[in-house]
Amino acid sequence: MDSHWLILHEFKFRTYSALFWSWTTNFLFLQVFFFLWVINPWNHVYVVHDYVLRLLSFHVWLVIFTLAFVSATYIALFANHFSVVPKVEVSHYETLKKCFHGKHVMYVLCHSLLAIVIFTFVSLLVPSQYSSPLTDCSAQASTGEICFNEHWLLLLLFSGFVGTVNFIANEKEQKYCLSFPLVQQTRLLYLKCNFSTIVKNATISCTRLLRNFVMFYYFLGFVPRDLIAGFLGLKTCDYHVISVMNIFAILPILWTLLLCGTLLLVFHDVSWNLFNLCNTKRYNFLLESVFPEDATKILTANLNGKQPPLVQHLAFQHLSHVTCHSANVRKQIFSLERGGVGNRSSKWNVIADECLLCIKNLTNALTDHNLKHSSLFDNDQKGISRLSSKSSTSSQSSTDEKSPFLSVSTLRRRPLQSDASNSPNMSYFDVSSLDATTTNSGNVNSPYRSGPNLVIPTPKLWTRQLYKGSFSNSPVTQNADGYNEKVDQHQLNTQMSGLFARIEKLAKKFSIVSYLIKKMPDRSAANLFSGRCVCKWALQSISIVVEASFTEDNFGVVQRRLHEIIAVLLDLHTALEKYNKLPVASSSQAVLSLLREIRGLRNECKNAIYRITNTFGSHLDAVPINPEHKRKLRGFVEHKE
Repeated sequence: MDSHWLILHEFKFRTYSALFWSWTTNFLFLQVFFFLWVINPWNHVYVVHDYVLRLLSFHVWLVIFTLAFVSATYIALFANHFSVVPKVEVSHYETLKKCFHGKHVMYVLCHSLLAIVIFTFVSLLVPSQYSSPLTDCSAQASTGEICFNEHWLLLLLFSGFVGTVNFIANEKEQKYCLSFPLVQQTRLLYLKCNFSTIVKNATISCTRLLRNFVMFYYFLGFVPRDLIAGFLGLKTCDYHVISVMNIFAILPILWTLLLCGTLLLVFHDVSWNLFNLCNTKRYNFLLESVFPEDATKILTANLNGKQPPLVQHLAFQHLSHVTCHSANVRKQIFSLERGGVGNRSSKWNVIADECLLCIKNLTNALTDHNLKHSSLFDNDQKGISRLSSKSSTSSQSSTDEKSPFLSVSTLRRRPLQSDASNSPNMSYFDVSSLDATTTNSGNVNSPYRSGPNLVIPTPKLWTRQLYKGSFSNSPVTQNADGYNEKVDQHQLNTQMSGLFARIEKLAKKFSIVSYLIKKMPDRSAANLFSGRCVCKWALQSISIVVEASFTEDNFGVVQRRLHEIIAVLLDLHTALEKYNKLPVASSSQAVLSLLREIRGLRNECKNAIYRITNTFGSHLDAVPINPEHKRKLRGFVEHKE
């Protein structure tokens, strides 16, 4: 991905642009934060005078400038850890494997350390009890003895807790995946419209995190305090910061932690939104060029799946935009190129192939999922029917037990003997347990009757000769020594695979193993819609081109593939309708957001079909498609779908 020309140039430029806008926005927001930091309900009445004096200090502006730059480094973390196509882990084992992956652990530590650095600079804005790790041992500060400052430790621990938990929660909910908006907005307008929502969500999240942190620190906060104080060789204070005996002393601490935590979450959310906004902005690809060095920058060369996901998404996004708003681009698509085989439009063929390929991939995935889900449902129904049939056949089993000849248990298999019959295709069963009536009812002179033994014809197997006395004349035993010396590799592989299958089956009997490796159907279904954006743009692009071809296609390059396009669209519509009837339930927000995409895909698929049917109308009767597709297409023509 790093070697692609778009990643080397355009992506870096957009990342630097997001970095600049993040620094500017955070710098402006820090002015409001500094006002709330100084003017709080627990300060004295001359706080406004102190705020004006501190605002004129060079130290404050230097810290604000540095803090805005440090907070903008979130963009660098996002640039190295983002995804374009969301992918949900289908089992708990994959989730644990991802959590303990080295790269994931490294990003967790980076977010935690960045949060600690930001909180450290925040504590340096105004000299307070959170600025230094040293303080007076007495609460009245009457003695000159120096002790370890628990307020400073509380601020740093809370910063690391907020940074770590916030990253893990966003990673779990797939919030580090680029979301392409339907309407392209400018950065300033986007922040103006969504800034209040960002601050509100950050405050709510910080309140929940603060509640959990205070409960955790109240019970186990003395452990890190004593460890760090012992490492630094300092004494601890004779009073506790978090104590239920002094509720009013906790309120200023909670206000400070809530304010700092909200600031950190706002920095994080604003930086991510700016990064997403810059990198999902539409890029203008070239449709054709006379220069050979621009061959890799052509739109048709960046639509295939071999390109990086970000490049493919931007290419389909540009294709959907230009086919909808540019008549000149559609004219170039409909034009014939000289030297083409059979006067075919190469641009149209490439665009149609790539769009239909994306639609077919989604259709095949949905079809396979529908078949698998329906087969599991049928198996469950068969199991229920078997249970119901057992009760009906239980009454007949008592009457069947009265006839010993009908019971298979009365036929006891006896071992083959060398002095029995020489026929290799005979099996012997002991019939001595049969009663006299049943035994004498048969023909005594039957060739399959020999004393108390009942001889039943069975298929002849060559392995029967191994049990028949002479082994020296058998063709199988002539090469027995050579066969034992040379081990068959294929048979060994088969035995090993069978051994592993038995071990896996045995391991699944343990509940903890079965819980970890069991695949969750809702997450498997959610991964089907990972390429939803590309499929929507493909549906929109190809339907708009076909709609415009009715009046703009002078050479008929689109109509020659009209039957194929209609068949693919109808197949996708059928697969989506069948999938919509399957019950899927989930509690994860990431899974639910992906499963909700089926409604948008269904609407886009219907819009694509209606664009074609409303344009061509009764002319579609001449399109060579199968009767099933023709019947469904008639429903769209008559607006019955």
